[in-house]
Amino acid sequence: MTQIVITLQDQSYLPNIRRIVRSLQGVHSVRVSRMKDVPQKKNSRTDRRGSATFLKGLTIPASTSSRELVDEYLEEKYGV
Repeated sequence: MTQIVITLQDQSYLPNIRRIVRSLQGVHSVRVSRMKDVPQKKNSRTDRRGSATFLKGLTIPASTSSRELVDEYLEEKYGV
C-alpha cells in the first residue's frame, strides 16, 4: 500500500483536504495523525535570563537616594 504525507501549517484547511483526498479514485482510507509538541531542551544560557542579568549593567548615581529614584520613576511613568 502506498501512503502520502501532507503537512499543514494551518489546521483550518484539514477538513477540506480530507474531503478532497477521500474523493480521489483509489483512496482506501484517510487518517490524521497529529504531532505532539515536543518540549525543546532549554539552553543553559537562556535559563539565567532574568532581572539580575538585565539589571547587571545599570548603575545608580551616587548622589541620588533610592527614594528619589522611585519618585522620579513614578513621575515619568504616571505623572504623579
